[in-house]
Amino acid sequence: MKQYKRLILLIFLIGGLSLSPGLPAAVENAATLAEWNMLLEKSFEVYQKGDLKEAHQWAQKSYDYAIQHFGHQHAVTLDSLSTLAFLHHLQDNYQQAESLYKQAITLSEAIRGAKHAKTLTIRKRLANLLLEKTFEVLQKGNLKEAHQWAQKSYDYAIEHFGHQHAATLDSLSTLASLHHLQDNYQQAESLYKQAITLSEAIWGAKHAKTLTIRKRLANLYQGMQTRYQAAEQKAKKVVAQWNALRQRSSQAYQQGQFEEALQWAQKSYAYARQHLNYPNLSAVLTSLVTLSSMHHAMGHYTQAESMYKEALTLSETTLGAKHETTIMLRNNLAGLYYEQARYKEAKTAYEELLLLWKEIGKLKDWRAIGTMSSLGEVYQALGDLPRATKFLTQARDLMEEVQNPSNTEALLVVTNNLALLYKEQGRYEEAEQLIHKVLTQSLELLGSKHPKTLMVRTNLAGIYQNQGNYRKALTLYEKLQPLAEEILGPEHPMTLKVLNNLASIYYELGRYGEAEQIYQTLCPRQERALGETHPNTLICVSSLMSIYHVQRRYQQALTLSETVLSKFKEQNDIKEPNMIEFLSRLGSLYETLNRFEEAEGFYYDAAKLAEDIFGIRHPRSLSITSKIGVLYYKQSLFGDKIRYAEAEKRLESVLQLRKEVLGTNHPDTLSSLANLAFVYQTQGHYQKARQLYHDAAIIPRLTETFDKQHPHTLYTQLSYIMLLIVMGENQQALQLLSLLEKNWLGHAESQLYTTQKEHVRLRVLLSLASFQDVALSLALRDSSAETWQFAGNMILHWKQVLAEEQAIIAKLVQTSTDEQVIKLGKNILTLRARLAHQIHLAYSELPPEELTRLVNELETKELALAKRGQYHKPRLQAADVNLEQVRAKLPPNSALIAFKHYRTINFKQGLGGEFRWAAMLLPAGTNKMIFKDLGPPKDTLELWNTLRKTGTEHDAAALYQNLFGPFETEIKGMKTLYIAPDGFLNLIPFSRLVLPDGRYWIERQTLRQIQTGRDLLREKPTPSSDGLLAIGNVNFDAFPKKRRPQPKRQNSETIENHRGLVKKKLRFKRLKHSRSEIKQIKENYPTPSEMWTGKNASEGRLKGLTQVPRVLHLATHAFYLDNSSGDVDIVRPLTLSGIALAGANRGLKGKLDPDGEDGILYSLEALNLNLTGTELVVFSACETGKGVIDYSEGVYGLVRAFKIAGAYRLLM
Repeated sequence: MKQYKRLILLIFLIGGLSLSPGLPAAVENAATLAEWNMLLEKSFEVYQKGDLKEAHQWAQKSYDYAIQHFGHQHAVTLDSLSTLAFLHHLQDNYQQAESLYKQAITLSEAIRGAKHAKTLTIRKRLANLLLEKTFEVLQKGNLKEAHQWAQKSYDYAIEHFGHQHAATLDSLSTLASLHHLQDNYQQAESLYKQAITLSEAIWGAKHAKTLTIRKRLANLYQGMQTRYQAAEQKAKKVVAQWNALRQRSSQAYQQGQFEEALQWAQKSYAYARQHLNYPNLSAVLTSLVTLSSMHHAMGHYTQAESMYKEALTLSETTLGAKHETTIMLRNNLAGLYYEQARYKEAKTAYEELLLLWKEIGKLKDWRAIGTMSSLGEVYQALGDLPRATKFLTQARDLMEEVQNPSNTEALLVVTNNLALLYKEQGRYEEAEQLIHKVLTQSLELLGSKHPKTLMVRTNLAGIYQNQGNYRKALTLYEKLQPLAEEILGPEHPMTLKVLNNLASIYYELGRYGEAEQIYQTLCPRQERALGETHPNTLICVSSLMSIYHVQRRYQQALTLSETVLSKFKEQNDIKEPNMIEFLSRLGSLYETLNRFEEAEGFYYDAAKLAEDIFGIRHPRSLSITSKIGVLYYKQSLFGDKIRYAEAEKRLESVLQLRKEVLGTNHPDTLSSLANLAFVYQTQGHYQKARQLYHDAAIIPRLTETFDKQHPHTLYTQLSYIMLLIVMGENQQALQLLSLLEKNWLGHAESQLYTTQKEHVRLRVLLSLASFQDVALSLALRDSSAETWQFAGNMILHWKQVLAEEQAIIAKLVQTSTDEQVIKLGKNILTLRARLAHQIHLAYSELPPEELTRLVNELETKELALAKRGQYHKPRLQAADVNLEQVRAKLPPNSALIAFKHYRTINFKQGLGGEFRWAAMLLPAGTNKMIFKDLGPPKDTLELWNTLRKTGTEHDAAALYQNLFGPFETEIKGMKTLYIAPDGFLNLIPFSRLVLPDGRYWIERQTLRQIQTGRDLLREKPTPSSDGLLAIGNVNFDAFPKKRRPQPKRQNSETIENHRGLVKKKLRFKRLKHSRSEIKQIKENYPTPSEMWTGKNASEGRLKGLTQVPRVLHLATHAFYLDNSSGDVDIVRPLTLSGIALAGANRGLKGKLDPDGEDGILYSLEALNLNLTGTELVVFSACETGKGVIDYSEGVYGLVRAFKIAGAYRLLM
């Protein structure tokens, strides 16, 4: 090829460089022309030596010279341009050569004309260039690019030489060969035939070129025959392989292995696209339909919709709009819209499909009947129950009429849909009978692990739930939940439905902590799977709102309610049944907040919607009517409207309808009975109320339906007890209170061990105070020994019950060999340390989401440990103690004084009154006990604040008189008094109070402050040593230089680079006299002891104690950081207090010691200290008794933390 091109160039140079004849001498300068000619000849001379690059340079110079001296339109310029093009051609610079050839052709046509020999020669050279490029690319194996160049060559030849030219023949023949090489047989055959005809016309039938083309055509035919035979065999294998993939997918699906089925379906579709795409589009469509249906069944709605639409387009194109495959694809797409709550789109699609089935005369086809049933489902979702009933009933009847083995599965679906309609209509018995029939058939036909069987069983559990058979429903849901995850995966809509229903059962049974845990994870999963505006997502969030409501987390509940309401309003053109439930819940929330007018508005909206959709006798409608009746009653009590008569009328009407619709044992009916009895009671119709309680056997039936520890049962029983009290039957009321206390404690325990957040657990305990309030109000109204005894025992049982449980769990962590307990304990230790450190860094530099994540992670681990701990200890320990056990532990001539913050109860109306102090005096060595009401806590608080400001003996005496004056006669002669304060009384230094005779109280008798009377029952620990550990003279500005011997913990790795000071801007000053203090204690201590001072008094060393001291003396700074400004509302109370150790001032600046500690032991971290066996911890520091006040659990501070860690006694 190279030699050929050089020869062409030589001929061109020899024959093409002479000047064009007829150039006017006046124009042409001989010297200039000679100079140009010399440059071009130089190019030729260098070329003959084989130096193409230099020849190219001389040709470029001649061209540039010609442009400069003769211009662009001169023949001399044309010769240089042509030469330059050929040299590019010769060097395989095809693009540049092509461009220059085209310029040369244009210029030659302008100077010499289109038919001039030189013009034609340049054209021929360009044609040759295009062919040469084709051959070069072909030699590299790039058929596709070679084809493009050949096509370009052919198009050029046609344009410039016409159809009958030899150059055209060469390009045509080359193009045919390239089609041949690419197995494009039809195109190659056509082009070969055209080339033979053209060659015969130009060269003759027997010319070598003609014969060559004929031979190529013959080879084509021979190759086609061979290839067709091979292709036929290959096609059979391809179809067989495709069918095998489909079969694998089908088998996996039938076996319930849905992820595997989906994978095989994807392979089948990909294989069809690759091997069967043309002309066999039916295989591609079949695979695409299967794959889109799989995605649909797996809940992958986005992928399913996209593939359905692609399949629908393909089906309409290849099969037609009325083909059954096309119709079924439209049906599946409509079902997808329904499942995504796109009800309008679904309704339109199903209605169009029914018309289409009718048009093609197949309205009784089982698939058409399925469409009819689905349309009924849509109407049900839209709240149009009459139309839903029409279509669903008609579908069921038609399906039974045309029943045959091929449509059994469809019949199951249609019947299931009708059963759900019955359930929605409140026809529970019919629904249950129908769903049992469907379940039996589904199990026989599809097996227990098929998604449709799972759906039917879920619907059956839902019917049980609506019937009030909560235990039956719970059992079934708890079986279905792991099964759904195994079969369908955790994100599948059916799995989410089962989880939602399980959580709702937990809620109905009063197991709020368990319900919250499910909803917290379920709602984000619902949103991911279904979208944030899907009704299932919104009702999930509103369920979480209801959890917050009953847990008294009102602000969080309101925030969620606003979110859900705005989302529902976006869909205000839809009668969404879930909207009824949400509006009802919203009304309840506002009712609790005493925002009665707003609550009434929400209830009315819910009632109208329920009656429009379901009618006035439907359970949902009756539920709203009942709530409105209760609201009228509350408005009469707390609002400015007297609506007792309206309340009573509504509640009586609802009760009667519920008996007729739901039966006498349904939970809703029992709720109506309880509500009506309470309304009678509060209006003074005591006999009428009592008669209703007895005749309807409300309490026994509630216990049977729910549980003896269910809130409904507990509060109904409490209402009945208040009825007995107001009727003067105190003895019977006391007997019932005594029987019920363990149930209340059991309910408290169930909440403590299922509720994750600590502040919520505290609110739960506070919410259960009504039982204690009733007992104390009764004790201070009825001074019988039995009543006082019960009230005293109750105080003993309920005070600081959470702290005691935490202490038991803490001890378990220190002593357990259970690997899970040990692992959780270590995780909690690390997380508490990280939280305690990070909570006090500059808040602006600490992302709130990181702090929230840390708190959530810690609380999750703590809850897991508490649940695990239940396997290692008996139930709530506090429930098993009594006053006589405590009295037996009191030394001679001593007494226990226990305080309790309570709220007085108006027994007639069941309302709480003002807060007051109750105090119990339990003397040793007698069977006496005295109860006193000490007045409102606000009076005590005012006296305490005055004393804190003035410090005068007068004010100290006033505070003594307020709290202890009523007991002065009984206690003045005693040697020792044990004081168990409550609430802010924990902060009062009782030794500073002044007696009526002017002495400080501590001068008269020994005072011992304890947390609760149960402390006296704690067994004195067997010390692991007799030693004393005294810590003092701490260097707060320096860390220890060396790491303690124990392995370094990973507790603070994330905070070393954080900067920030505690907001209080603490700085700990050295305590000069603490060294002499601990030295003197050490010298007087009878057994060997240790002193830690300076840099050696480090946090890591204290946390790593292996030899537990009998006495721990801490002479260092303590602190309490008031969080009243609310800088961080998720702070754990025990992160607000602590003690300073070595290097604490450096720790405040974000520095860490070699152990990874900051020198500050927060109370939260102190929970993890191993003080089991420590008899006494002495805090020789200020602010050790301070902390966050909680009226159920006392002070959250250092004392609580060290006690939970195992310390037997604490001295401040």
